[in-house]
Amino acid sequence: MENKRKSKPKLQRHGILVILMILLFAMLSIIFLDTIGKERNNLAEQSKEFTNEAGNENKSKGKEGPLLDVEYFKQWNYPYGMSFPNDVFSRMWNEVKYLPSENELNDQIVNSWRCIGPYGMVDNNSPARYTGRILDIEVGITNNILVASASGGLWGFFGFIPIPLSDDLNCLSIGSFDTHPNDPNIILLGTGEYYVGTPSYQKTGTGLYKTTNGGNIWTHITMNPEPQGFSQIRYLHSNPNIVYAATVDGFYRSSNAGNSWTRLLSSSNCFSFDISSANPNLIYLGRYGALLKSTNAGINFSAVSTPGFPTLNVGRVTVAMGINSPNFIYCAISNDLDDHMLGIFRSVDNGVSWTDVSPPENIFGNQGWYNDELGVCPTDANLVLAGGIRLWRTTNGGAYWSEIVDDDVHADQHAIEWKNSTTVYAGNDGGLTYSTDAGVSWTSPSNTFPITQYITINAGVNNRGVIYGGSRDNGLSGTTNGGLNWKQTRAGDGGGIYVDPYAGQNIYATNGYYTGDWAFKRYKTTNYGVNWADLNNTDIEPSDQFYTKMRGDKNVPPTLYTNSGPYVYFSTNFGNNWQKLNNIPFSASTLLNFTVSKYSGSTGAAVYACLNQNPPSSINKLKVYDNGTWYERSAGFPYNQNVRVAAVHQQNPNLAYALINGVGTPGQKIYKTTNRGINWANISGDIPDVPMGDLVPHPTDNNKLYLGTQLGCYRSTNAGQNWHRWNNGIPDATVITEMSYVDSTIINNKFYVVIGTYGRSIWVRDISGDDPIGITQIGSNVPKRFSLEQNYPNPFNPATNIKFALPKSSFIRIIIYDLNGREVETIVNNTLEAGYYNIDWNGNNYASGVYFYKLVTDGFVETKKMVLVK
Repeated sequence: MENKRKSKPKLQRHGILVILMILLFAMLSIIFLDTIGKERNNLAEQSKEFTNEAGNENKSKGKEGPLLDVEYFKQWNYPYGMSFPNDVFSRMWNEVKYLPSENELNDQIVNSWRCIGPYGMVDNNSPARYTGRILDIEVGITNNILVASASGGLWGFFGFIPIPLSDDLNCLSIGSFDTHPNDPNIILLGTGEYYVGTPSYQKTGTGLYKTTNGGNIWTHITMNPEPQGFSQIRYLHSNPNIVYAATVDGFYRSSNAGNSWTRLLSSSNCFSFDISSANPNLIYLGRYGALLKSTNAGINFSAVSTPGFPTLNVGRVTVAMGINSPNFIYCAISNDLDDHMLGIFRSVDNGVSWTDVSPPENIFGNQGWYNDELGVCPTDANLVLAGGIRLWRTTNGGAYWSEIVDDDVHADQHAIEWKNSTTVYAGNDGGLTYSTDAGVSWTSPSNTFPITQYITINAGVNNRGVIYGGSRDNGLSGTTNGGLNWKQTRAGDGGGIYVDPYAGQNIYATNGYYTGDWAFKRYKTTNYGVNWADLNNTDIEPSDQFYTKMRGDKNVPPTLYTNSGPYVYFSTNFGNNWQKLNNIPFSASTLLNFTVSKYSGSTGAAVYACLNQNPPSSINKLKVYDNGTWYERSAGFPYNQNVRVAAVHQQNPNLAYALINGVGTPGQKIYKTTNRGINWANISGDIPDVPMGDLVPHPTDNNKLYLGTQLGCYRSTNAGQNWHRWNNGIPDATVITEMSYVDSTIINNKFYVVIGTYGRSIWVRDISGDDPIGITQIGSNVPKRFSLEQNYPNPFNPATNIKFALPKSSFIRIIIYDLNGREVETIVNNTLEAGYYNIDWNGNNYASGVYFYKLVTDGFVETKKMVLVK
């Protein structure tokens, strides 16, 4: 099976001290053992509620996880679909890069973004770790792992620490990748997640990229036409100059190791291919509607219609061949009529005849277009793993199948990668898992990638460490200690979150997708999510609306607000009963969003309801509940777009900022009101015409605004007249979905902005203007090589000094990690001239323990250990 990945030399891009690996392995083992035996919560009961037609867990009729994703981005990207045309995205990216970054403003950078995780969330039932959707996997002979995440980039490991390898790209949605069989530093990377059979569902990609130095520098490789989505890229191991790629725009071949490409097949919906290990000219290609066969290396293809192979109602086709038995071929096929399983078919005579060897159940549910995977053991062609909603296993060529019931195997399978006869890896909506006994049992301790796709987040405002979010595929999750530990507290798809600002243990949320009257239901916990109480009742009219919100007015106790269909509801008794805030339904069938100001004793809280008008109209964009009455307050907004969100000031209920939805309104993206929407002033300035996400105003300085979009973060220091990129520590292409804040001014005079991202978890940044980091150049000599010295003193309390040397002008990062490999702080993130330097790091805000500091620059990475003792 020529295109299958075989064991490769260890990736040489990063090294690590032996002590690091020993310490981290010990810590992971402690975490693993400590999790077992903790209290069980109600996750088992939840799994019974999420039921689809086939009876599979965590799924339902209607818009399940992947279709929620489709509808969510179609709304956000209006008037486009889930993806943007190439020219539109190129224009957006150019506008983004035209704006200066904070590094270019000559202002000393005080702080950077810091990812707080999750680096693998756990629940109370098992030690299983969940992160986010993984679409492709590669494993080397030393268990070196690379993974492609659906919207978080390409990842590898630095020892036990997950590291991003593609953050400089303009797209973090990775469909597939492959490394050169003889040089693991050479990687071909295809951007764009592609949902086969439904091209409009694909996530926007920007083509193919290549690196020759393990991800330090990427070069765009031209393909004609330029695919927006990749499903499979593979080198031919017997001749690495030959590379094949299955994409949304057809099947491609390169004869010069991926530097240039020829499209062999223009038919769209190409997904899965395999090449005979006995004859590299023999290729089987699965596309939507047929299995194709080529006997001349892809120059010509013909549809397979030999006895036993289905020809009617053929949907997505996945194909896999045996390596030691290349005459064994398996095909997993969805039904084009309903996306159920049409069957799994097997040939033992190189495709001359076929036998239906399907499992006894419909393993695809009703989303065979989304999860349809096969993996044949490299030494035993009768041992096969089939992935649908769950994993299934056969040891006798499909005569008998058993479902793998294991907490470490999350729902919805996207990748199966055999390393050898006993070790196999799987990628799914929950991340990475592996088995060392040929798929009998599974574990996930290395599933620590910060790639969770958050739709909503909320922080405890005055409870610095309490941050929760609702994510696609991985339900409701949160931390109570600022990111040191994360728990998944409800399964399914997470919706809105509201953390009581004065009692952080009280959290209100929506969660779905359910059968019955409500797609998303409402819940409350009084113990940080250990237990949840159902708040849904007949007070709330039935609705199939997804990702509904939960808000509050910051009063004591808070008045709660939620939405369902064309209504906003409120509760004054902790969600036990609900009343309509608008007795007359809004003209739109649903709301895009709604927000609530802080409670004001004289006028109450203002509620801003953003209507989902399709198509948009000149009115009915924004309704404002002001002092007991709803008002139409859409005047001044562009006619051809809705309002995405109205971000309300933390303390002033009259001050809010309206962000315009979608694309196509250049110069009309952000508006400001000082009187609850009676009047709006355009403060868009030079912000690019990209989809707006959310905004947090500075708590005391109205000139400072912090903005999140689908292409990173921005800051204005002059009330919106000008904007600059504000992305130190995060990629410019990060998708920001919702923002929150933590006000610790009373405790430590700090104010933190918190962002939820779609594919890069949750990040925090201090904006309070604490003392600038002092970087001092030592003398005028120029060193001959890069170096990073041991800190002094070590151990230290609380401050220490770090020296380093740069032989040339370089963009560098110095990052602090804790013992678990979590990023604590980025203390340098800019360009410095050649020379010797030192920098102080103060650990006053961190606990005693072992930390690591890493210098990263072009072609050089080094890590050292230090110990903070208080």
